Amino acid sequence: MYDKELIEKYRDINVKHDEWSEWVITPFKEAMLDIGVDVDSVLWSGFYSQGDGACFTGSIYDWGKYLLHLGYNNPILIQTATDEWYFKVYHANRYYHHKSVNYDNEIFLPDNPYNEETDALRHDAWINTMQQFDLLMLEQDIIRDLEDHMKEVYKKLQEGYEYLTSDEMVIDFIKHNLLEEEI
Repeated sequence: MYDKELIEKYRDINVKHDEWSEWVITPFKEAMLDIGVDVDSVLWSGFYSQGDGACFTGSIYDWGKYLLHLGYNNPILIQTATDEWYFKVYHANRYYHHKSVNYDNEIFLPDNPYNEETDALRHDAWINTMQQFDLLMLEQDIIRDLEDHMKEVYKKLQEGYEYLTSDEMVIDFIKHNLLEEEI
């Protein structure tokens, strides 16, 4: 029905403005807030070159939500995280993908609040509870999860781009926006 040259002429018409990606980025940021991560910005490049991808900057702001999202549900760990921890994500170089970020964090277990001599039972219970947490593994879980979310937003951006540049969407633009004499 429509000439291939005409379709190719307007192939990128739906993605020529930067705002096209907001229908992916805005819900992504909202979903991240729901799990306790505040995404300041999503940085991306795409879509078919080496180094293309997406990353984001931001921080974990609600440790209760985020640790539950990761499957950590110990109330002592959640309280410790809420009171003491921070975890920030920064963009680190000229590329935009999940390996182009740095992390600044402070994750530690507090000192035992119970005196071994005067409250031995609580002291030992606290040690037994806290020894079950491998903070290095937790940090790796956090990084892996954040990188998975970066890959997820890139995949959604790519799917959106492919949809908006598909023959069907280009033809729809042509039908609704061009004068008949141009067709």
